[in-house]
Amino acid sequence: MTKFDDVIKTHEQFRKIMKEPSELVTRKSLSYLDKHCGTFISRCPFILLASSDADGNTDIFTKR
Repeated sequence: MTKFDDVIKTHEQFRKIMKEPSELVTRKSLSYLDKHCGTFISRCPFILLASSDADGNTDIFTKR
């Protein structure tokens, strides 16, 4: 069994390695699904769609 010696445990450790996302990346976040999203999802053979609430609780939907 493989043991990981270096494990990221905090947001700060992650950001030290990955830095902050660019504005281009953060603008991709949507608070709702528009008609373009619906069209894209309806044409995908497989998709994972994740969301989170204000407390950080997450949910994921799988379409096959």
